[in-house]
Parts: sequence; structure tokens; C-alpha cells
Amino acid sequence: MNGEGERLRGSRVAVVALAALVAALGLGVAARYAAGSGLIALAGPVAEPASRLGAWVIALGAPWLAVAWLLGALARRGDLGAATGAFALVGGTGAWYAFTVWSEGRASLGYAVPVSIGWAAAAAVAGAIFGAAGALWRSGRSDGARALGAAMVAAPMIGEAVLLETTWDGRAARVVLTAELLVGLVLPFVLVRRPPRALLLCLALTAVLSVVAAVGEDVVRDALRHVGWHGP
Repeated sequence: MNGEGERLRGSRVAVVALAALVAALGLGVAARYAAGSGLIALAGPVAEPASRLGAWVIALGAPWLAVAWLLGALARRGDLGAATGAFALVGGTGAWYAFTVWSEGRASLGYAVPVSIGWAAAAAVAGAIFGAAGALWRSGRSDGARALGAAMVAAPMIGEAVLLETTWDGRAARVVLTAELLVGLVLPFVLVRRPPRALLLCLALTAVLSVVAAVGEDVVRDALRHVGWHGP
């Protein structure tokens, strides 16, 4: 039995590690697409067509946190979830700026190096936190733990949508932010359906953490702008 359990744990680690690698590459490619669409430098014009919805979705930060959270839920263990979440987000950040240098040449190094280091530091912390939160939701032994784990993935979506509503312009951007807000509001009801007290706790935690997420993202974005980042 012990040997079988070790093999199962080893298989899970391998699956989670592979998922984290795929997620890192996918995030890097998707983020590079956003950069190519001009979203790093400025927000879109008011008359921006709805056909650019995809580019604005990629430019959001909360979906990156959701990827780390999903990897944590797949891992089921807090330590493994934290490690894979951090790896995926740091790897995605590194891939993004590596693709930037590859496509734009050495002239972009002055921008890419300091900004990638700054975002990688933020990604490491955020990835670890949200990866552990996903594992907490999946394997938490109490209703409170599962409620907290679910609130952790819903809150950044709500907080980010409210925060960016004041800075992003354009029809497509507003559609994306509205959709993100709705997803954040619905997630607690999907992830914590019963017992009712757990859902109520999750809703309360989501409300509080949404404020924390909005403030935190604003601080991080402002800090990164000081090292040269000029994203939307």
C-alpha cells in the first residue's frame, strides 16, 4: 500500500509539474499576443471594436492568478500548489519578456530586463499564495477553509474589474471588465454551494478580499511603473 501510495503521489507531482510548464508557456504566448496588440503601452480608444475582446482578456491580471489557483486545486497539497503556482506565473512572465526580446531585438532589453524582474517577483509571491489557496479549496478539512480558498479566486476578479474600470477605456475593455466582475460574483456560488453557512462565509470573505485585491493590484502596478512598466 505504501508503495502504491508513493507511486500515486509521484504521478500527481509529475502531472502537476507538466501542467505548470504548459501553463507557463501558454501564459507567455498569450501575454506576448497582448503586447503585440498594443495593450502594454496604452488603453484602447473609446471607439475600439468588440473584435479585440480577446486581447483585453489576456491583458487582465486576475486570470493569471486563477491559473495558479487551478494548479493548486489540481495539486491538492498546499506546498505543491504553492510551488507550481509560483513556477507557472514566473515562467509565464519570463516567457512573455523572452518573446518580447526575440521579436523586437536587443533594443528592448533595457525595458524587458528590469520590468520582467519586477513582475517575476510579484508573480512568485502571488503564484505561491493562489496556488496554496486552490489546494485549500480542494482539500480543506473544514467549511471555513474551503470558503476561504474559493473567496481567494473570486475576489481578485471583482477587485480588478472595479479598479480598472477607472482607467481602461473602450467598448471592448468595458465588456471584458463587466464579464470579469460577473465571473467573480458567480464563483462563490459555484465553488461553495453547501452548507449555507459556508456560502455566506465565502461571500463575506470575497467582499473583504476584493477590497484587499484592488488595493494590492493598484500598489503593484504603481510600483512596476516606477521600474519602467507602461502597461494599461
